[in-house]
Amino acid sequence: MRVAILQTDPSYRNLISDVVKRLGYTCVTFGDGLSLSKALSRSTVDLLVLDWNSSGLCGLDLLKSVRSSFGERVPVLFATPDGAEHNIVCALTAGADDYVVYPIRPGEFGARVEALLRRAYPANTQACLEVGPYRFDSRQQTVTVRGKPVSLSGTQFRLAQLFFSNIGRVLSRDHIFAMVWGREFRETTRTIDSHVSRLRLALEIEPVNHFRLQPVTRAVIVCSICSMATRSRARRRGGNRAQRPLTRTSHDKNAVATTAFLFYGVRLLALRDF
Repeated sequence: MRVAILQTDPSYRNLISDVVKRLGYTCVTFGDGLSLSKALSRSTVDLLVLDWNSSGLCGLDLLKSVRSSFGERVPVLFATPDGAEHNIVCALTAGADDYVVYPIRPGEFGARVEALLRRAYPANTQACLEVGPYRFDSRQQTVTVRGKPVSLSGTQFRLAQLFFSNIGRVLSRDHIFAMVWGREFRETTRTIDSHVSRLRLALEIEPVNHFRLQPVTRAVIVCSICSMATRSRARRRGGNRAQRPLTRTSHDKNAVATTAFLFYGVRLLALRDF
């Protein structure tokens, strides 16, 4: 599982990251809401831990954006010093799954994370996963198609199990890389494409077996407000033109920055109900 953590306080960011890693999950951390928002425009995660009063973009706005983009499946947990009843009610009403107020007790927090992940992704907790003609045994690391065993490498098995545990869900390349190879995706590579292509052939993932692997590519535009001072500093540094503010607002001190990203992902589609 891959968890994104947004915490303004570095000490709590590190504490929550340590708890998540001890549970055996990978995590990516952010200190402000805008950075997380940009990351989510081109990446997918299994769970979000948000701060209610984060800088750049507040937790409630991020929650609404996540629910409109990813639906209800991705669980969202707030961890924040703000324990006002009104804010807790707002968060839960807007679609949050849990709300924890500082101080965080590591054992309890870890149990809450695992409970949310179990409910959201029940297929990932099964030792044996059977979908259509495919049967996966995670203990034996074996797979059969229509009762016939298929030989897969360890990497291929993890990749196949990831797809069949998330049928219909778009998974970004860096998400796949983190789950299958156990580290964050830092550079452009064709490794994932090559493995997906070989897996499709090995498991005969095609309409005759009622499944299809679909590449997903889309352009994403992220807009934000930045000060003119920030704009000037970016120009002096000679930053990438695509990441400079492109449009002035009606206010002298602010400008709208628009940044374009390309999203790359893969989705396993079921061509019939099971």
